[in-house]
Amino acid sequence: MDGLCRNIKVLQKFLRILAPLTLNQNGEYIFSRDPTLEDWDRFSRASQRVRSLTYNPQGPNPYIADSAWQQFITASSSLPSQSPLFPRLTEIHWSNRRRPPQTIHSLFFMSDGLRILNLDAWNWDDTSTMLSGIMLRAPNLSVLRVAGIWTSPERRISDDVEERLIECIQHLEHLDSVALPVELLSSRAFLTLADKPFLSKIFQTTGPVAIDYALHKHLLLIQPYAFRSLLKLNLGMPLETLTKSLAESAGVLNIDSFIINIPSFLPNANPRLCFSLIAHTFPRLKELVLRASPKMRLRIDVAVLRPLFSLSALRHVHFDYQDLPDGFCDQDMFEIATSWTKLEVLYFSWSKSRVQPDSGMRLTIAALAPFAENCAHMRNLSLAVNASLPPALPPSADARFGRRFRCWEIATFISQIFSLSGTFTWVPSQVGQGPWQSRWAELKSELDNLRRMQSLPL
Repeated sequence: MDGLCRNIKVLQKFLRILAPLTLNQNGEYIFSRDPTLEDWDRFSRASQRVRSLTYNPQGPNPYIADSAWQQFITASSSLPSQSPLFPRLTEIHWSNRRRPPQTIHSLFFMSDGLRILNLDAWNWDDTSTMLSGIMLRAPNLSVLRVAGIWTSPERRISDDVEERLIECIQHLEHLDSVALPVELLSSRAFLTLADKPFLSKIFQTTGPVAIDYALHKHLLLIQPYAFRSLLKLNLGMPLETLTKSLAESAGVLNIDSFIINIPSFLPNANPRLCFSLIAHTFPRLKELVLRASPKMRLRIDVAVLRPLFSLSALRHVHFDYQDLPDGFCDQDMFEIATSWTKLEVLYFSWSKSRVQPDSGMRLTIAALAPFAENCAHMRNLSLAVNASLPPALPPSADARFGRRFRCWEIATFISQIFSLSGTFTWVPSQVGQGPWQSRWAELKSELDNLRRMQSLPL
């Protein structure tokens, strides 16, 4: 019984223990009869064993009708027992994108033992009620994630909601990880989070409504001695706002991971200045991820990246943007590889549909050699190169990837730099149809032949 009830992945199925469910004319679940006291006794024996609960209406598990929710909550609240109906519940995962007002029902399941709360979509009008309920009913939360708020017409945080959020943050003393929508993560809320002694992760999420520039007016400032335990920071804001936030910050954070999602880009933005401030503010980074909107024309070359080369501890670097990589040459890859020698993952995600033989790219297959020579821990490399250009120089005898190297997402490669223990995977869906397809097939065949020859005993 404990095993069956420990992790409830479909709340709708679990409620069938209480009473049969049927679909109403709107295709939503309702109880086919009123639950009896005997039904509640049976349900209580099962609910006391639940540790994790998920409500995610979709497909064969539709929404629970509002009338059924009211029937369930009203009847359970009138039961003789004063103990929580789910006393061992430690996790709630609640997704409610089509009907966000129902998210308020999640408060019913919360209690002192709740540690993880993941809410995807609630109605903006219920924000103050939700924050008050979380503060009072789940005071021992360590993980709070809120995403997909149905944004108010004003698309801004009101003074009342901001005060309630700050009060909630101050009350939750055990927070380890927080994810808040851009609508809620104001400057004051960010400063309040800075005082949480155990906080190790901050994520900034976005809602289902398109976010415009006005929502990113809040500067998130880092003060000295703030965020004592922070390891990971994930933000979503325009490059200009991030640059100004870092420029006006007075503190330095020794975090491991910084992820920035850039939804918009103005002509006066300065990526090189922003990267310089990132290197200054987060000097011990091991992971750096930059994701830009597909509509944004962000050009990155080695001169723009150069301020980041001081981050010698970097192990994972990921640039996801849509502009063509024609600003890089093979020598630039040498500078990158010799600056970030601890790299394990390097990912340049250019739009594959725009990478064609006549795209103007200057990277050749020789661009791979510096990583084989200088990055002993490299295991995943993603580059787009122009295989039609002859490499300027052959790889040296030391240009060989280590045994940990497992994944290639490259237009071509030099067979000499791969160890015999490695594997090569060609995924046509990533390369696309057209002029590259036949060249990939020929190259793979030649590589297989070379490896068979190299494996023969002398």
